[in-house]
Amino acid sequence: MDSDRRPCFITVCLWVLATTCLPCSGSPSPSLWGQKAVFLGRPCMWQLGKERVMPPLEELSVCVHLCRKIATPEWTGFVYKAPGKRQVELGLAGRGGLLVAWLFGQEWSVPEDLPLEHWHNVCLTWSSNSERFRLYINGSDRLDAHVNASLPRRLAHNGTLTLGVSHNIVDGVMEFEDGKNFLGDISLFRMWGREQTAEELRAHSCADGNVVSWDTRDWYYQSCLPEDDTSLQCAWSMFKIKMKAVIAQRHPLDKPVNSPEDIIRKWLGTIFPGNISVRDIFVSSPSQICLVGYNPSVRDTEKAQESRKMEFNSTSDKCVSCLVYVSVNPETDVGVAQNEIFGKLSLAFTSGQVTLIADPSSLSVRPIGAFPNITASPPTDTNTTAGSPTSTTAGSPTSTTAGSPTSTTASDPGTPTETQQPSIGVPANPTGLSTTRESLDFNSTKPGIASTFYRVNMKLNMTTTVTGNDPGETIQKWVQRKLGKVKMNVVNFKMLNSTYKANDHKKIQELEMTAELRHEKRFRCTFQVEDADARNVTTTQTLITDLLSGNHVDEEIQVDRRDVHVSHIDPGSCPGDTHESFWGVYKWPITEVQMTETMICEKNRGSRACRKCELDGVTEKAKWAKPNLKACKPVITISDLDKITVTANNSADVVDMIKDILGDEGDLSDSQLATVVQKLDEVLWVSTVTPQLGGDIVNIIADILVSNSDLSAVANDILGITDSIGDRMDFPEESLNVTVPSLALSMINVDPEQFQGLTFGVSSFSTGLVPEIFVNQTFLSQPCDGTVASISLPQALHNFFPQGNKKKRVQFHFYGIQELFKDPATNWTLNSYVVSASVNNSNVSNLRDPVVVTLRHLKPKEKNDKVECVYWDIQKNNGSGGWDSNGCETLTSISAYQTTCQCYHLTHFGVLLDVSRTPISEADQEILTVISYLGCGVSSIFLGISLLTYVVFEKLRSDYPSKILINLSVALLGLNMVFLLDSWLSSFGSYGLCISTAATLHYFLLASFTWMGLEAVHMYFALVKVFNVYVPLYIHKFCAVGWGIPLVIVSLVLAIEKDAYGSVPSEASLDSLQGSEPFCWIQSNVFFHVTVVAFVLLVLVFNVAVFIVVLVQIRHMQTNKLAATGNKHCAMHDLRAVASLTFLLGLTWPIAFFTWGPARVPMLYLFSVLNSLQGFFIFVFHCLMKENVRKQWRIHLCCGRFRLNDYSDWSRSMMMGSKTKQNQLVHRSPSVKSVNTSSRKISDDWHTLPTGGLVYCSSTMRPSLAPPGSLAPPGGLA
Repeated sequence: MDSDRRPCFITVCLWVLATTCLPCSGSPSPSLWGQKAVFLGRPCMWQLGKERVMPPLEELSVCVHLCRKIATPEWTGFVYKAPGKRQVELGLAGRGGLLVAWLFGQEWSVPEDLPLEHWHNVCLTWSSNSERFRLYINGSDRLDAHVNASLPRRLAHNGTLTLGVSHNIVDGVMEFEDGKNFLGDISLFRMWGREQTAEELRAHSCADGNVVSWDTRDWYYQSCLPEDDTSLQCAWSMFKIKMKAVIAQRHPLDKPVNSPEDIIRKWLGTIFPGNISVRDIFVSSPSQICLVGYNPSVRDTEKAQESRKMEFNSTSDKCVSCLVYVSVNPETDVGVAQNEIFGKLSLAFTSGQVTLIADPSSLSVRPIGAFPNITASPPTDTNTTAGSPTSTTAGSPTSTTAGSPTSTTASDPGTPTETQQPSIGVPANPTGLSTTRESLDFNSTKPGIASTFYRVNMKLNMTTTVTGNDPGETIQKWVQRKLGKVKMNVVNFKMLNSTYKANDHKKIQELEMTAELRHEKRFRCTFQVEDADARNVTTTQTLITDLLSGNHVDEEIQVDRRDVHVSHIDPGSCPGDTHESFWGVYKWPITEVQMTETMICEKNRGSRACRKCELDGVTEKAKWAKPNLKACKPVITISDLDKITVTANNSADVVDMIKDILGDEGDLSDSQLATVVQKLDEVLWVSTVTPQLGGDIVNIIADILVSNSDLSAVANDILGITDSIGDRMDFPEESLNVTVPSLALSMINVDPEQFQGLTFGVSSFSTGLVPEIFVNQTFLSQPCDGTVASISLPQALHNFFPQGNKKKRVQFHFYGIQELFKDPATNWTLNSYVVSASVNNSNVSNLRDPVVVTLRHLKPKEKNDKVECVYWDIQKNNGSGGWDSNGCETLTSISAYQTTCQCYHLTHFGVLLDVSRTPISEADQEILTVISYLGCGVSSIFLGISLLTYVVFEKLRSDYPSKILINLSVALLGLNMVFLLDSWLSSFGSYGLCISTAATLHYFLLASFTWMGLEAVHMYFALVKVFNVYVPLYIHKFCAVGWGIPLVIVSLVLAIEKDAYGSVPSEASLDSLQGSEPFCWIQSNVFFHVTVVAFVLLVLVFNVAVFIVVLVQIRHMQTNKLAATGNKHCAMHDLRAVASLTFLLGLTWPIAFFTWGPARVPMLYLFSVLNSLQGFFIFVFHCLMKENVRKQWRIHLCCGRFRLNDYSDWSRSMMMGSKTKQNQLVHRSPSVKSVNTSSRKISDDWHTLPTGGLVYCSSTMRPSLAPPGSLAPPGGLA
């Protein structure tokens, strides 16, 4: 009964699959290739699906295609954030013409504004091992940054990723940030679990990511569905298919005839067209439970996709997991190939007694970067998270199938790598795993069936219907397409010239007439064929002939059967070989032809070395190719180079090793640098310097120059090496140029009889880039406009050419690195790049006619700056080298940007600048900027507290000193606030706003110094000129002067020339500490010196004079006081009074006049700290340390035992004053008015006490007998 019901059950199950999962035309592919997400005109959200869990990656590569449609100040490409975190873990955005990339919350930016209406491929790579973070734009390296070792070593696990908009997770709900949305199209977002190089990213431009792919099942989106875009086509040939398939047998009691892999292989071979060939198949052991699921064309956006189980009771029915690698030839657009493959596999297939069907929910078709090694683990029924860690086994080498790339991969779909990664370890006794190869031993590197090889010679006619195509390429693709149908591979294809025997003259005429009528051409070609299925030799030869010959309808290639000659060849195997190199010792085993062996790298065991056993196209025997050790690290270090003897045979290997070591080492120590330079010098002496070898050495020198290593000890050695390269390089041409970043060499072989002079120049150069050079075969006495550097050699130089048959060569060098030419014996600064010339590396001096050198200044020459033409003398400074001007004349500078020199010898030339002040390093400039902004911010806060205290508490502002202090605090607060906002306001680029900002800053600066001067005036009246000083409307006049004079000055500047204000570079700004941002300030030197420097200097001179007089007066008062009372002198109070007066009168500002020479940097630090914190010190001395202020705080702001009763301290002072009235030395003048009037005698309260009413050695200094409204001493005296 069970057997009778079994066919019906299978039919019902397959019907369920066909109706729920498979429409009649096949399910649509979930691939997004050829489609884009449109973020324009409506709310749009794309985020990583919840089913796709981001693994904790230790290295990664991310690529995304962006097409901006509308320009916005800020936009977001993508953002990945850790769970519960607000900082960006990984992201890409644009801001103000900059492209911004984030990693672990740290931000990097490059000056790149992606043009609108164009697709741009932007990639980010990072590795915790290399600690490098790189950004590529359209394949070009735009950022290579070091990642601080303190940052995380892994990408956060299970975070959230969004496209086109930033986001935050609040209470478990994702909220999107507005204002930074991307307006345009986004496509092809892919992530790999491995750091890829620029070459790999370009080579894998059409490969899908193995962590995040461009597939609907990886993304959750709403409101905006993906749209097709024909411009996103990408042709590719390598694909990976992963699926679960049900194999049902109609009669379950029958014993299965074929194995599951044979059935799968036959199925795929039947349904796939001829251009899709199966490369490898991996099939898991059959299971009685198979998960079948949803139709991928219908996305369930609210729930996770559900799956159902099909259980079978018969062993004849199987559910297997399959991993298939297919090749599409010729290459086809990824989206088209995916849809075709997906559609073919989505339909049920019946052959005889067996029915097969694939579950679309498990079916994925993805382009890959390279085919994997066949020793990898099989697919399993358990889902593997993309990017999960994998284990490796270091043992025997592994092999790939014929024709595979030389790099190895891990084929487990869960591994995060596609290329250059170790194979997955295989259990000792694997169960249920098989491939298309028979008797495959997973502990062996040998394939199950050895391939057979054939030589094919063929003549053909090709119709020239398509012009401009390479015939050889067209024929090769045609041959591969024909033979690829039966799983054959074409290797060593070669075109031959057509020839016929002499007695075939009549046949030739007939063929030529026919070809002319049909527009045909006759070709001959030869190639080898690999048959991986190892069929019978005779059968295979006939099969090849049948496939290639015959009249193929609608094809442009016609082959006569008699013109196809197929012969069997036996290439044998590559013998075992031990290869010793700087990357280790590798013992390559006996390997079949067209197989690639891989071995674990000796130094870095996480990578693989590979070597292919090739079929020689001439001898038709197996031979070893050169090992590919690029993924391996050298097993020796720079210190081991000393043990190597450089010979002509290993010199190229030594240079290659040095290149690799420098890539790993980074900056070199002095000893390491000396070793590298020594070995390069040895290479030059023992080798024939070819352009290839010379170019490699020049690249090494360029890498050394741009490093942070100290070059002073090897500067002369490096110059000698570059000279030797130019002198010894062997090249057949008349001239040869070698240019690398920051360095250029030009070598010209000259004819002495025709020598009319030479001119070498650099037309364009930027730091870190390759210079653009030119050579003119004549002497140019006048410099070329716009050149960075040029040197012209006179005709008289021919007298120094060597005699005899020795080559006559002139070489020029350009050095775009100043660090190579450091002279500790001079205070002058190198202000140009360095250019040199030599003749056969010989000494050229005392020329009859001068050499003309023109160099562009790195820093524009100011009016009073001195420049001098110099040359590099290798004998100076005890052989370390230094600059010398003997034999060179400095002509008048062409402009502020160029200087021309005349020298009578050949060497390395430069221009020195005599700077009158010590330059500020970038580190110091950044620190000073932080100090300035931080100090101004702190001062603003405490000035606000001071103002609030004096304004709120009326008793504190009843006297004149307090009112003057309030006005000074307002002026300083305005100065600090405008200074802090200046850079931000200037960034708007508004002309009117910048002028207003600059004028306001100018006004508050003048007002601050005016009120400092008025403080000095008031102090002079109060403490020095005590008697009979009467000033009507005293405080009103002070206000008129304090606020009016600055207003008049600023108004006059605006009236005379409003353009005197504007945006200026930071070097011309108020304190020269604003980095490289624009700063709104006075841009006219005349107005600056008259209205700022002269005004400030006048005020400070007056304040210093008053300060000295006041100190003398106070000292005199103290002496009298101590003599009368017998109290001891309190030094701390004297020091506090001096400090208080110093900040109140602005006596720290004169430090600016001492910021030059060797003490420039320390004085700038002192200036920035003291003056940016002036408001803070005023708060300390005039609020925090004043007893009456503290009492008001305790009365009004404190509670409990800290609170004071509200009584008048002034009344107590008046009572004390009445008791001592008989001791007054001088009575009040009759002209003294009421304290309530607005006019009073300035000395009213000071001639009553010769000591000024000072109470010494108490908690504060204050007037003890000063009634309200009197003039108490300012500063620390009040």
